[in-house]
Amino acid sequence: SMPVIVRRDVVLPATTTYVMVDPLTGVQRGIYNPATGVTTTLPSGVVLAERSTNRVVAMVDNGRLVEVTSMPTLTGSHVVLRNGVWTYLDETDYKIMVMERSIDDEYKAGRLSISQVSDLKQRINEASSWKARYSKNGSLSDSRMRTLVSKLDAINTRMAKDVAYINGKRADIGIRVN
Repeated sequence: SMPVIVRRDVVLPATTTYVMVDPLTGVQRGIYNPATGVTTTLPSGVVLAERSTNRVVAMVDNGRLVEVTSMPTLTGSHVVLRNGVWTYLDETDYKIMVMERSIDDEYKAGRLSISQVSDLKQRINEASSWKARYSKNGSLSDSRMRTLVSKLDAINTRMAKDVAYINGKRADIGIRVN
């Protein structure tokens, strides 16, 4: 669900340590300990998650900690706004999202045909279904993770070849290739 930001200051318990996370990229921006504070100003927009549970408890708004409700527990390494919803993605789901966006961008730029887009997205859906089928408690064994990464790498390779093919065709008819 979308985060609901309540514009009231939050005082965090000094007995808990928090992780500062950029909610758009999922990149950790550091550790926040209310007992000691931080040496720099808290950057606006970052969320604070309890280090032990990854539960998001506050957001920084102009240097103030404000309450955030209706935000799920942080379960992955990436926090992204996806279709208007805060979504926490593990490494492979994040890679899949980036690949889907890349496919859309290449299509919009005229470097992929609609049939290539359809084929690539079908391959991504198959990889996602495969992941869901073999996941146990939300994770894959090391060997299955290697298989999934290999499948995703093959899709990226296919996309690169498809883009090269279209760029070659565009160059043949005199259209500038980026």
